[in-house]
Amino acid sequence: MFLRAYHQATKMRLNPLTGLAVTLFTAFMYALDDEYETRQLRTQEPTDLRSVMSGAGVSEVWEALRRYCSEAGCWEAVRREIIDNFLDRWFEDYRKHVETLRRSEGGLDSALALVEIDSGHSLRCAYRVIRAFNGHEHDSACEEQFGVMGVGGKFMDDLSDFREDVMAGAPNLLWSFLAEEPRERNIADAAVTGADLLTPAWWRTNCPMTYRRYSEAIIHYRRRVVVPGLVLTLDLFLALLGTDRFWRTSTVRTRGG
Repeated sequence: MFLRAYHQATKMRLNPLTGLAVTLFTAFMYALDDEYETRQLRTQEPTDLRSVMSGAGVSEVWEALRRYCSEAGCWEAVRREIIDNFLDRWFEDYRKHVETLRRSEGGLDSALALVEIDSGHSLRCAYRVIRAFNGHEHDSACEEQFGVMGVGGKFMDDLSDFREDVMAGAPNLLWSFLAEEPRERNIADAAVTGADLLTPAWWRTNCPMTYRRYSEAIIHYRRRVVVPGLVLTLDLFLALLGTDRFWRTSTVRTRGG
């Protein structure tokens, strides 16, 4: 998906080895996120960037990425994009927003700022990893497309994961949108422990004001994405959200799995 979209946007030829570099970067980001969340739950463990990166699962993937990119002769460029231009710049802000939202002290602004880092900047970094691995010139329009796609996808993801996130006390965009409609937030809060599938149809019926604003935000980001490969990804996710099968077959959409 990423490589096709990058080529569509830039018209630049890609090294055939790029795919594994992107896969390793993605695996690293997942491992980093899992390690951070695990340390948060333990409460006594440090959650600064260097401590999180020292976790076994994270360091193993990081080393694999280092070796792979070193063999390709582009490790320093890739490392600089991931550490200097992304994590060192944004991880502390990310931590602060997560901790604020977990304490139920942050509002919609904090949630949106978190998503911009977690999904927007992480996808922009994926673009920059591809660019650095191939030694291409920077294309700001392509980078922006990756970032917008990331944020739009996160809006959809938080709709699908609403029950799971709220039950876990994790930040969720839709939950933050509900803060501005207290009556609807109470309805949604009660539904979290109920048996109803929290589908778009459920939201339209039970929390219409919140869902209208939330769906308008999804449409806003979807319309800003014009690269065909990224458009297809968002459209497929939207289509899945509209099917009963998606909600009935997933293990996290209903109470108790």
